[in-house]
Amino acid sequence: MIYKVFYQEDPNHNPRRESTKSLYAEAKGIPELKEKLTAKYPYSIEYVTELDEESLEYEEKHNPDFKVLKDL
Repeated sequence: MIYKVFYQEDPNHNPRRESTKSLYAEAKGIPELKEKLTAKYPYSIEYVTELDEESLEYEEKHNPDFKVLKDL
């Protein structure tokens, strides 16, 4: 499954909407995704949502930086 992850790069600062970033990652489930992401990157994960086919197509079409992280 492919997920969209909203995160803050610096976990030591209070989250602000203006500094929220997103990435796309492939994983078997949300717990696995969070575990692997936090082990590899020092991010503060705010929210994770699964992308269905329609949402995935939209993201690919409208996001020029679209890239799915695989093999976290």
